[in-house]
Amino acid sequence: MPVTKAELKQQLDEIRAERDSMKIVLVKLEEEKKQTERSLEDTEAELTTAQEKLNSVEEELRRVKDTEEAIVELEDKPKSIDRGMYTANISNLAGSANLSYTITVRFDPIITLEITQTGITDYKICCRAIAYPQIETIELFEIRSDGTLRNLHVNAGATSTTSNQLSSNFDYEGTATFAGTDNCPKNYRCKVSTSYSNGMNNTGTCLTTPNVTNLQVNETQSTSTSAYLFWSLEPNGILVTGYEFEYRLLGQNEWEQYSSSNCQSFLERYCVIDGLSPGNLYEFRVTATNSVGTGATSDIQSFHTFSPPQGRPRGVLASRKTSSGMDAIDLSWEPSQKIMPGSCMIFGKNLVKIYLR
Repeated sequence: MPVTKAELKQQLDEIRAERDSMKIVLVKLEEEKKQTERSLEDTEAELTTAQEKLNSVEEELRRVKDTEEAIVELEDKPKSIDRGMYTANISNLAGSANLSYTITVRFDPIITLEITQTGITDYKICCRAIAYPQIETIELFEIRSDGTLRNLHVNAGATSTTSNQLSSNFDYEGTATFAGTDNCPKNYRCKVSTSYSNGMNNTGTCLTTPNVTNLQVNETQSTSTSAYLFWSLEPNGILVTGYEFEYRLLGQNEWEQYSSSNCQSFLERYCVIDGLSPGNLYEFRVTATNSVGTGATSDIQSFHTFSPPQGRPRGVLASRKTSSGMDAIDLSWEPSQKIMPGSCMIFGKNLVKIYLR
């Protein structure tokens, strides 16, 4: 069947559309080709750079290998604790001539901060530093509670000694000292400066032994055989690890120690001393201990234990008329001797009967 003109035109249009589509694909392929070529160029450049670095490393390894056979001899080999200057001879260094030069050893200050108690409320702070090169300044500071520093040399009369060269080597020593006459719960800082390093710091806390104050003794529910002790403690920033409770009868020389779980020494400080004898006068004292040591013993406090009641008190042993009038009379009397002084408490006196004759 012969093809019509319209059919031929339709076929031609389809071929042209496919050709245009193939052109678009061809353009995309050309662009991808160009991108691939650029990527290959970048990769080749990276490979070239990596090869250059590898060559440089290999050259460095060859140089190190050549210098491994260098002979190094120290005329005065330093010990681990020595500081200062030493001379070294280095030869056969990659074929070069022998060299001689001086090695200077510098190091940051070695600081020790010592705080000692010289009395109940007296203390001494000493900062020692060893350094090379020469120490220029050494100072003591108090660290206030708000974090600010108080220069003890300017405000409190601390003293310093610097630039004392030690005779054994090239080290230099410096000291700073401060003596205080109050309680010492503060933090301190020691600052050392040299021409090599500036402002090397070390901190310490002034810790002292705990002192028991304001000891008091009160009654308990069983006042005849026990006593209630409570006290205050001077704050010094360190935990109390134990207390020593001692008591004795008035007039005795030896103290007896008391240990009981019926004591509280943290939030509320108190202790109940049991096992006392009724009707006696006792003396008590307390001592506290922390990791620094044992503090000062408290003041001695006394307490009188009561005897249990022996029954109703007897009547009057004798009476006296002290004064009289037209319509009144004043009487006085003494208790029966069967009521021993201190054996019980008489809480009142009632006049029951008066016989007139």
